[in-house]
Amino acid sequence: MDGLGERGSRDSDSKMGTFRISIQLAAVSGVRFESMEALVDTDASYTWIPRDLLEVLGVQPDETRVFVLADGREVGYPMAWVRVRLDERTQPTLVICGDPGTEPLLGAFTLEGFGLGVDPVNRRLIQVPGLLKKQIRPIGPPAPAARMFASKFSAHMWSLCASMCRRCGSWCADRLYRSRQLGDIPRESAS
Repeated sequence: MDGLGERGSRDSDSKMGTFRISIQLAAVSGVRFESMEALVDTDASYTWIPRDLLEVLGVQPDETRVFVLADGREVGYPMAWVRVRLDERTQPTLVICGDPGTEPLLGAFTLEGFGLGVDPVNRRLIQVPGLLKKQIRPIGPPAPAARMFASKFSAHMWSLCASMCRRCGSWCADRLYRSRQLGDIPRESAS
């Protein structure tokens, strides 16, 4: 799979890194797939599908989960398992049963289930390798000496990560950008 979505296609959003792709959905036990356009949104944990589209497929919610919205509010939404078809591959995935009439979003859980990452420059999905490693994070605020080591270590790891991005796509670059925005790493140490 070279990529899904086309750079500059009529479905592309003007915001860099956002674009739409065609997906198909079916109930877990269903055979009928429904086609739709979904906005790729790596900031969303789960895929969001309007409830009215899910009802057409006979999908019933399994549980309700609480989500934090951009404005900080916590809201409970029903969730359901569905089958998603991207390109020629089909995988089960957990989706949020969204408000009727809203735009479908393809979230991180579904993308990771397919082993896909986002190439925001070329506005497409790309195959990425899975990670089977544990990230070590200290518990509680680090002591001053540990903080100095952690910042040097983080800077080193992020510089490695940023160089990997040039090779494999934008997943690491996206994380690097977010860490800079959050102040996790100094700007001068990441390149």
